[in-house]
Amino acid sequence: REKVVFFGVTDRIEQLLWAMDAFAFPSRFEGLGIAAVEAQAAGLPVVASEAVPQEARIAGTFRTVPLARGPQGWAEALLACRPPAPARTEAAAAVRRAGFHILDAVSIVEGHYRNTEGESVCRTI
Repeated sequence: REKVVFFGVTDRIEQLLWAMDAFAFPSRFEGLGIAAVEAQAAGLPVVASEAVPQEARIAGTFRTVPLARGPQGWAEALLACRPPAPARTEAAAAVRRAGFHILDAVSIVEGHYRNTEGESVCRTI
């Protein structure tokens, strides 16, 4: 209890990530693992469970640890993250190359709403 803080709701996630040395993500079930992607974009080494899908494993500082290793195994993996992570700009570029950037996502969605002539398939009534 004395070692865990439930921070609550915030719109300053990036500032919290920048204050961390590593990101632990011991998820049992994960659809994508966007929190792990965001942590990598912030330049953090990530220690995640095997439940996090391959698509979220972007940076060379991403490490998978089985949940079965327990608290001691996870602590050892997190302590091994001590060397500094790559610069934030390098990490953010790697995340963008992996397809996780808002401008790229907008282009993909926009493409789905346009036909081959470039006209919108959505019509105003």
